[in-house]
Amino acid sequence: MKANKIKLFLHIGQPKTGTSAIQSYLNYNRVKLFKEHYALYPNFNNKNPALGSMHNHAQFFMSYKVKNDKPGCISSFSNCIRFCRKHHINKLIISNEGFKWHWWPEWMKEIVNIFDLDLEIILYLRRQDKWLESGWKQWGHKIPECNTIQDYEEQTNCDWNKAIIPWLNHFDKSSFIIRPYEKTTIGDNIVIDFMTITGIPNFQGVIPPTTSLNSNNGFSRDVIEILNMCKGLVKNTNDHRLLEFMERRLPPELKKDPMNEYNIFSSEERLRIIHKYNDSNIKLAKYFSLKDNILFHEPLPESDEKWEPYPGLSLEKVIPIFIAIALNQEKEITRLSRISIRDLFIKKIKVFINSGRLS
Repeated sequence: MKANKIKLFLHIGQPKTGTSAIQSYLNYNRVKLFKEHYALYPNFNNKNPALGSMHNHAQFFMSYKVKNDKPGCISSFSNCIRFCRKHHINKLIISNEGFKWHWWPEWMKEIVNIFDLDLEIILYLRRQDKWLESGWKQWGHKIPECNTIQDYEEQTNCDWNKAIIPWLNHFDKSSFIIRPYEKTTIGDNIVIDFMTITGIPNFQGVIPPTTSLNSNNGFSRDVIEILNMCKGLVKNTNDHRLLEFMERRLPPELKKDPMNEYNIFSSEERLRIIHKYNDSNIKLAKYFSLKDNILFHEPLPESDEKWEPYPGLSLEKVIPIFIAIALNQEKEITRLSRISIRDLFIKKIKVFINSGRLS
Protein backbone atom coordinates (compact mmCIF):
# COMPACT_ATOMS: atom_id res chain seq x y z
CA MET A 1 0.00 0.00 0.00
CA LYS A 2 1.28 3.43 -0.93
CA ALA A 3 2.13 5.86 1.84
CA ASN A 4 -0.77 8.02 3.04
CA LYS A 5 -3.16 6.15 0.78
CA ILE A 6 -6.39 4.73 2.16
CA LYS A 7 -7.08 1.07 1.50
CA LEU A 8 -10.73 0.43 0.69
CA PHE A 9 -12.01 -3.07 1.40
CA LEU A 10 -15.24 -3.23 -0.58
CA HIS A 11 -17.32 -6.20 0.54
CA ILE A 12 -20.00 -6.78 -2.11
CA GLY A 13 -21.59 -10.03 -0.86
CA GLN A 14 -22.95 -12.19 -2.23
CA PRO A 15 -26.14 -12.71 -0.19
CA LYS A 16 -26.36 -15.98 1.76
CA THR A 17 -22.64 -16.09 2.52
CA GLY A 18 -22.51 -14.96 6.14
CA THR A 19 -22.77 -11.28 5.27
CA SER A 20 -25.07 -10.43 8.20
CA ALA A 21 -22.58 -11.93 10.66
CA ILE A 22 -19.71 -9.92 9.15
CA GLN A 23 -21.68 -6.68 9.12
CA SER A 24 -22.98 -7.01 12.68
CA TYR A 25 -19.46 -7.72 13.96
CA LEU A 26 -18.09 -4.64 12.21
CA ASN A 27 -21.02 -2.54 13.41
CA TYR A 28 -20.65 -3.56 17.06
CA ASN A 29 -16.89 -3.02 16.99
CA ARG A 30 -16.81 0.27 15.08
CA VAL A 31 -15.15 2.29 17.86
CA LYS A 32 -12.65 -0.42 18.76
CA LEU A 33 -11.57 -0.83 15.13
CA PHE A 34 -11.11 2.94 14.85
CA LYS A 35 -9.15 3.42 18.07
CA GLU A 36 -6.99 0.32 18.02
CA HIS A 37 -6.46 -0.52 14.35
CA TYR A 38 -6.94 2.71 12.38
CA ALA A 39 -9.75 1.00 10.49
CA LEU A 40 -13.15 2.54 9.84
CA TYR A 41 -16.49 0.85 9.22
CA PRO A 42 -18.27 4.15 8.66
CA ASN A 43 -21.62 5.26 9.97
CA PHE A 44 -22.68 7.70 7.28
CA ASN A 45 -25.57 8.93 9.43
CA ASN A 46 -23.26 10.44 12.04
CA LYS A 47 -21.05 13.53 11.74
CA ASN A 48 -18.44 11.34 13.41
CA PRO A 49 -18.54 8.19 11.24
CA ALA A 50 -16.65 6.20 13.90
CA LEU A 51 -19.61 6.41 16.30
CA GLY A 52 -23.16 5.11 16.41
CA SER A 53 -24.81 2.24 14.59
CA MET A 54 -25.08 1.45 10.89
CA HIS A 55 -25.43 -2.27 10.22
CA ASN A 56 -24.47 -2.05 6.54
CA HIS A 57 -24.19 0.49 3.74
CA ALA A 58 -27.01 -0.63 1.47
CA GLN A 59 -29.39 2.14 2.48
CA PHE A 60 -26.70 4.79 2.12
CA PHE A 61 -26.10 3.97 -1.55
CA MET A 62 -29.70 3.08 -2.38
CA SER A 63 -31.07 6.34 -0.99
CA TYR A 64 -28.99 8.25 -3.53
CA LYS A 65 -29.81 5.80 -6.32
CA VAL A 66 -33.54 6.33 -5.78
CA LYS A 67 -32.96 10.09 -6.18
CA ASN A 68 -30.61 9.46 -9.13
CA ASP A 69 -28.07 11.55 -7.24
CA LYS A 70 -24.60 10.14 -7.76
CA PRO A 71 -22.96 13.57 -7.09
CA GLY A 72 -24.76 13.70 -3.73
CA CYS A 73 -23.49 10.24 -2.85
CA ILE A 74 -19.93 11.23 -3.73
CA SER A 75 -20.27 14.43 -1.70
CA SER A 76 -21.43 12.50 1.37
CA PHE A 77 -18.65 9.97 0.86
CA SER A 78 -16.10 12.77 0.78
CA ASN A 79 -16.92 13.65 4.41
CA CYS A 80 -15.93 10.12 5.37
CA ILE A 81 -12.67 10.37 3.42
CA ARG A 82 -11.80 13.69 5.08
CA PHE A 83 -12.40 12.08 8.47
CA CYS A 84 -10.10 9.19 7.54
CA ARG A 85 -7.29 11.47 6.48
CA LYS A 86 -7.67 13.71 9.51
CA HIS A 87 -7.41 10.74 11.89
CA HIS A 88 -4.80 8.80 9.89
CA ILE A 89 -7.19 5.97 9.05
CA ASN A 90 -5.52 3.62 6.60
CA LYS A 91 -8.30 1.04 6.22
CA LEU A 92 -11.86 1.77 5.14
CA ILE A 93 -14.42 -1.06 5.07
CA ILE A 94 -17.64 -0.80 3.09
CA SER A 95 -20.11 -3.70 3.15
CA ASN A 96 -23.25 -4.14 1.11
CA GLU A 97 -24.82 -7.17 -0.58
CA GLY A 98 -24.74 -5.31 -3.89
CA PHE A 99 -23.08 -7.97 -6.00
CA LYS A 100 -25.99 -7.92 -8.48
CA TRP A 101 -26.67 -4.17 -8.40
CA HIS A 102 -25.75 -3.45 -12.04
CA TRP A 103 -25.33 0.30 -11.40
CA TRP A 104 -23.18 0.09 -8.26
CA PRO A 105 -19.82 -0.80 -9.89
CA GLU A 106 -19.85 2.41 -11.93
CA TRP A 107 -20.55 4.49 -8.82
CA MET A 108 -17.80 2.79 -6.84
CA LYS A 109 -15.32 3.20 -9.71
CA GLU A 110 -15.91 6.94 -9.69
CA ILE A 111 -15.51 7.10 -5.90
CA VAL A 112 -12.27 5.12 -6.03
CA ASN A 113 -10.86 7.38 -8.74
CA ILE A 114 -11.92 10.68 -7.17
CA PHE A 115 -10.41 9.88 -3.78
CA ASP A 116 -7.42 7.91 -5.10
CA LEU A 117 -8.12 4.81 -3.01
CA ASP A 118 -6.32 1.50 -3.04
CA LEU A 119 -8.99 -1.13 -3.58
CA GLU A 120 -9.69 -4.74 -2.77
CA ILE A 121 -13.12 -6.13 -3.64
CA ILE A 122 -14.13 -9.01 -1.40
CA LEU A 123 -16.65 -11.46 -2.84
CA TYR A 124 -17.80 -14.70 -1.25
CA LEU A 125 -19.55 -17.13 -3.59
CA ARG A 126 -21.69 -20.12 -2.64
CA ARG A 127 -22.21 -23.24 -4.73
CA GLN A 128 -25.43 -22.90 -6.67
CA ASP A 129 -27.38 -25.84 -5.22
CA LYS A 130 -26.62 -24.72 -1.65
CA TRP A 131 -27.31 -21.08 -2.47
CA LEU A 132 -30.72 -21.98 -3.89
CA GLU A 133 -31.70 -23.90 -0.77
CA SER A 134 -30.71 -20.99 1.46
CA GLY A 135 -32.38 -18.53 -0.93
CA TRP A 136 -35.58 -20.58 -0.83
CA LYS A 137 -35.66 -20.18 2.95
CA GLN A 138 -34.99 -16.45 2.76
CA TRP A 139 -36.94 -15.30 -0.31
CA GLY A 140 -38.19 -18.04 -2.61
CA HIS A 141 -40.97 -19.39 -0.40
CA LYS A 142 -42.61 -15.92 -0.46
CA ILE A 143 -42.96 -15.73 -4.25
CA PRO A 144 -46.64 -16.31 -5.16
CA GLU A 145 -45.92 -18.36 -8.28
CA CYS A 146 -43.30 -20.55 -6.55
CA ASN A 147 -44.91 -23.38 -4.63
CA THR A 148 -41.78 -25.54 -4.55
CA ILE A 149 -38.05 -25.00 -4.52
CA GLN A 150 -38.00 -26.47 -8.03
CA ASP A 151 -40.23 -23.57 -9.17
CA TYR A 152 -37.78 -21.18 -7.52
CA GLU A 153 -34.78 -22.81 -9.17
CA GLU A 154 -36.34 -22.54 -12.63
CA GLN A 155 -36.79 -18.77 -12.39
CA THR A 156 -33.48 -17.96 -10.63
CA ASN A 157 -30.27 -17.29 -12.53
CA CYS A 158 -27.25 -18.45 -10.54
CA ASP A 159 -24.61 -17.77 -13.17
CA TRP A 160 -22.00 -16.11 -10.96
CA ASN A 161 -19.63 -15.55 -13.86
CA LYS A 162 -22.26 -13.56 -15.72
CA ALA A 163 -23.21 -11.62 -12.59
CA ILE A 164 -19.65 -10.40 -12.08
CA ILE A 165 -19.27 -8.93 -15.59
CA PRO A 166 -20.56 -5.43 -14.64
CA TRP A 167 -17.81 -5.30 -12.03
CA LEU A 168 -15.15 -6.40 -14.50
CA ASN A 169 -16.28 -3.64 -16.84
CA HIS A 170 -14.97 -1.16 -14.28
CA PHE A 171 -12.31 -2.95 -12.23
CA ASP A 172 -9.30 -5.08 -13.06
CA LYS A 173 -9.40 -8.69 -11.93
CA SER A 174 -6.37 -8.00 -9.69
CA SER A 175 -8.69 -5.97 -7.44
CA PHE A 176 -10.78 -9.02 -6.51
CA ILE A 177 -10.52 -11.50 -3.67
CA ILE A 178 -12.84 -14.39 -4.53
CA ARG A 179 -13.63 -16.70 -1.61
CA PRO A 180 -15.75 -19.86 -1.97
CA TYR A 181 -18.24 -19.98 0.90
CA GLU A 182 -17.40 -23.47 2.10
CA LYS A 183 -15.71 -24.79 5.18
CA THR A 184 -12.76 -26.21 3.28
CA THR A 185 -11.82 -22.62 2.42
CA ILE A 186 -13.08 -20.35 5.20
CA GLY A 187 -13.33 -22.76 8.12
CA ASP A 188 -16.16 -22.56 10.63
CA ASN A 189 -16.12 -18.80 11.16
CA ILE A 190 -16.76 -16.38 8.30
CA VAL A 191 -15.93 -13.38 10.51
CA ILE A 192 -12.42 -14.64 11.26
CA ASP A 193 -11.85 -15.25 7.56
CA PHE A 194 -13.04 -11.73 6.69
CA MET A 195 -10.96 -10.01 9.37
CA THR A 196 -7.89 -11.92 8.18
CA ILE A 197 -8.45 -10.62 4.65
CA THR A 198 -8.61 -7.05 5.95
CA GLY A 199 -5.29 -7.49 7.73
CA ILE A 200 -6.67 -7.66 11.28
CA PRO A 201 -6.47 -11.43 11.91
CA ASN A 202 -6.30 -11.46 15.71
CA PHE A 203 -8.88 -8.79 16.44
CA GLN A 204 -10.66 -9.45 19.75
CA GLY A 205 -13.98 -7.69 19.35
CA VAL A 206 -17.37 -7.74 21.03
CA ILE A 207 -19.56 -10.63 19.94
CA PRO A 208 -22.93 -9.21 18.80
CA PRO A 209 -26.12 -10.56 20.38
CA THR A 210 -27.95 -13.22 18.39
CA THR A 211 -30.77 -11.52 16.51
CA SER A 212 -32.40 -11.87 13.10
CA LEU A 213 -30.45 -8.79 11.99
CA ASN A 214 -27.07 -10.11 13.12
CA SER A 215 -27.38 -13.60 11.68
CA ASN A 216 -29.57 -15.68 9.38
CA ASN A 217 -30.22 -19.01 11.00
CA GLY A 218 -31.91 -21.70 8.99
CA PHE A 219 -35.00 -23.63 9.94
CA SER A 220 -36.15 -27.22 9.83
CA ARG A 221 -37.83 -28.46 6.65
CA ASP A 222 -41.23 -28.40 8.36
CA VAL A 223 -40.86 -24.77 9.44
CA ILE A 224 -39.88 -23.75 5.91
CA GLU A 225 -43.00 -25.48 4.59
CA ILE A 226 -45.16 -23.62 7.11
CA LEU A 227 -43.61 -20.34 5.91
CA ASN A 228 -44.32 -21.35 2.32
CA MET A 229 -47.97 -21.94 3.15
CA CYS A 230 -48.16 -18.51 4.83
CA LYS A 231 -46.72 -16.52 1.89
CA GLY A 232 -50.02 -14.63 1.62
CA LEU A 233 -49.23 -12.94 4.93
CA VAL A 234 -46.15 -11.12 3.62
CA LYS A 235 -45.99 -8.14 1.27
CA ASN A 236 -42.98 -9.16 -0.82
CA THR A 237 -39.75 -11.16 -0.71
CA ASN A 238 -38.09 -8.53 1.48
CA ASP A 239 -40.84 -8.67 4.09
CA HIS A 240 -39.15 -10.74 6.80
CA ARG A 241 -41.72 -10.44 9.58
CA LEU A 242 -42.57 -14.14 9.66
CA LEU A 243 -38.91 -15.13 9.44
CA GLU A 244 -38.08 -12.82 12.33
CA PHE A 245 -41.01 -14.16 14.34
CA MET A 246 -39.83 -17.73 13.85
CA GLU A 247 -36.27 -16.69 14.70
CA ARG A 248 -37.43 -15.21 18.02
CA ARG A 249 -39.88 -17.89 19.06
CA LEU A 250 -38.65 -21.26 17.81
CA PRO A 251 -36.55 -23.54 20.04
CA PRO A 252 -32.96 -24.30 18.90
CA GLU A 253 -33.79 -27.81 17.67
CA LEU A 254 -36.00 -26.35 14.94
CA LYS A 255 -33.23 -24.07 13.64
CA LYS A 256 -30.07 -24.68 11.65
CA ASP A 257 -26.67 -23.01 11.71
CA PRO A 258 -26.02 -20.86 8.61
CA MET A 259 -23.59 -23.29 6.93
CA ASN A 260 -25.55 -26.47 7.66
CA GLU A 261 -27.17 -28.06 4.63
CA TYR A 262 -30.93 -28.31 4.19
CA ASN A 263 -30.97 -31.38 1.94
CA ILE A 264 -34.10 -30.15 0.18
CA PHE A 265 -32.69 -31.18 -3.20
CA SER A 266 -32.02 -34.82 -3.95
CA SER A 267 -28.50 -35.79 -4.96
CA GLU A 268 -29.69 -36.12 -8.58
CA GLU A 269 -31.10 -32.58 -8.49
CA ARG A 270 -27.90 -31.25 -6.96
CA LEU A 271 -25.78 -32.84 -9.65
CA ARG A 272 -28.07 -31.46 -12.34
CA ILE A 273 -27.78 -27.91 -10.93
CA ILE A 274 -24.01 -28.21 -10.49
CA HIS A 275 -23.68 -29.45 -14.07
CA LYS A 276 -25.89 -26.60 -15.31
CA TYR A 277 -23.43 -24.01 -13.98
CA ASN A 278 -20.22 -26.02 -14.26
CA ASP A 279 -18.87 -24.29 -17.39
CA SER A 280 -19.61 -20.87 -15.90
CA ASN A 281 -17.88 -21.78 -12.63
CA ILE A 282 -14.81 -23.09 -14.45
CA LYS A 283 -14.62 -19.96 -16.60
CA LEU A 284 -14.74 -17.74 -13.52
CA ALA A 285 -12.15 -19.83 -11.68
CA LYS A 286 -9.75 -19.75 -14.64
CA TYR A 287 -10.15 -16.01 -15.13
CA PHE A 288 -9.24 -15.31 -11.50
CA SER A 289 -6.57 -18.05 -11.42
CA LEU A 290 -8.17 -19.81 -8.48
CA LYS A 291 -6.62 -22.98 -7.09
CA ASP A 292 -6.67 -25.79 -9.69
CA ASN A 293 -9.01 -23.60 -11.79
CA ILE A 294 -11.86 -24.81 -9.58
CA LEU A 295 -14.34 -22.50 -7.91
CA PHE A 296 -15.86 -24.93 -5.38
CA HIS A 297 -13.79 -27.69 -3.82
CA GLU A 298 -16.21 -29.52 -1.54
CA PRO A 299 -17.03 -33.07 -2.70
CA LEU A 300 -19.89 -33.53 -5.13
CA PRO A 301 -22.89 -35.53 -3.96
CA GLU A 302 -22.98 -39.20 -4.85
CA SER A 303 -25.67 -40.09 -7.37
CA ASP A 304 -26.84 -42.98 -5.18
CA GLU A 305 -26.65 -40.97 -1.95
CA LYS A 306 -29.47 -41.88 0.42
CA TRP A 307 -32.16 -39.23 0.33
CA GLU A 308 -35.81 -39.27 1.34
CA PRO A 309 -38.29 -36.92 -0.38
CA TYR A 310 -40.08 -34.56 1.94
CA PRO A 311 -43.39 -36.22 2.94
CA GLY A 312 -45.20 -32.95 3.66
CA LEU A 313 -46.74 -31.51 6.76
CA SER A 314 -49.06 -33.36 9.10
CA LEU A 315 -50.87 -32.49 12.31
CA GLU A 316 -48.34 -34.59 14.20
CA LYS A 317 -45.57 -32.30 12.89
CA VAL A 318 -47.35 -28.96 13.02
CA ILE A 319 -48.89 -29.11 16.50
CA PRO A 320 -45.56 -29.49 18.41
CA ILE A 321 -44.11 -26.56 16.46
CA PHE A 322 -46.93 -24.22 17.38
CA ILE A 323 -47.00 -25.46 20.98
CA ALA A 324 -43.26 -24.69 21.19
CA ILE A 325 -43.96 -21.18 19.85
CA ALA A 326 -46.79 -20.72 22.37
CA LEU A 327 -44.58 -21.84 25.26
CA ASN A 328 -41.87 -19.39 24.27
CA GLN A 329 -44.47 -16.65 23.95
CA GLU A 330 -45.75 -17.45 27.44
CA LYS A 331 -42.22 -17.39 28.79
CA GLU A 332 -41.62 -13.96 27.27
CA ILE A 333 -44.94 -12.60 28.56
CA THR A 334 -44.07 -13.80 32.05
CA ARG A 335 -40.64 -12.17 31.84
CA LEU A 336 -42.10 -8.87 30.71
CA SER A 337 -44.76 -8.99 33.40
CA ARG A 338 -42.13 -9.44 36.09
CA ILE A 339 -40.16 -6.51 34.69
CA SER A 340 -43.31 -4.35 34.69
CA ILE A 341 -44.15 -5.30 38.28
CA ARG A 342 -40.57 -4.61 39.38
CA ASP A 343 -40.48 -1.24 37.62
CA LEU A 344 -43.84 -0.30 39.14
CA PHE A 345 -42.61 -1.26 42.61
CA ILE A 346 -39.41 0.78 42.17
CA LYS A 347 -41.42 3.73 40.94
CA LYS A 348 -43.72 3.60 43.99
CA ILE A 349 -40.73 3.40 46.34
CA LYS A 350 -39.17 6.47 44.69
CA VAL A 351 -42.44 8.39 45.03
CA PHE A 352 -42.67 7.34 48.67
CA ILE A 353 -39.09 8.45 49.36
CA ASN A 354 -39.53 11.75 47.53
CA SER A 355 -42.67 12.49 49.52
CA GLY A 356 -40.50 12.81 52.62
CA ARG A 357 -42.22 10.09 54.61
CA LEU A 358 -38.88 8.24 55.01
CA SER A 359 -36.95 11.34 56.10
